Amino acid sequence: LAEARSLVAETRGAYLELRHLTPVAHEALQAPARSHSRFILPLLADPVQHLRELGWKNRNQINHATKLGLRVEESQDVSRLYPIHVHTARRQGTPCFPRRYFDGIVREFPKEARILFVKHQDRTIAFSLLLLFKDTLLSQFSGSYADTYKLRPNEWLFWNILQHGCANKMKIFDYGR
Repeated sequence: LAEARSLVAETRGAYLELRHLTPVAHEALQAPARSHSRFILPLLADPVQHLRELGWKNRNQINHATKLGLRVEESQDVSRLYPIHVHTARRQGTPCFPRRYFDGIVREFPKEARILFVKHQDRTIAFSLLLLFKDTLLSQFSGSYADTYKLRPNEWLFWNILQHGCANKMKIFDYGR
């Protein structure tokens, strides 16, 4: 903490933000700001319990996607992920990561990196790059094609991520924000 505070002073930073799951007590720290930097969801053993908690609107959207035949495939094929990432980043006005960045994640973390792809008919329309760390499932990158929103790929993907986390006995889902 002393080193962090020294760095803030040296760089003329406006403040120091600590991100912990549990509060850190220290006389030099002010009360936590009312902002949020992390969204997490405790995962239950049975994914059906999550489905109940999603609310009727989200359940209807998931049912709609199911009726349209959306399906999820797990792969580490970055060539399928990358065009959707580029499309999503450009649509949001954010810079694209280079493909080699995703290749590096999959290469360096072959057991911890999972990519879930949403398919409709023969087209891959959405993805989420998941990272497993200890008991946490982190959704690091996600994207979808804008012309497929009516198919509800994002809702379908979210539901499948929760199922994936439960099946892999993860305790926490981190939305990656």
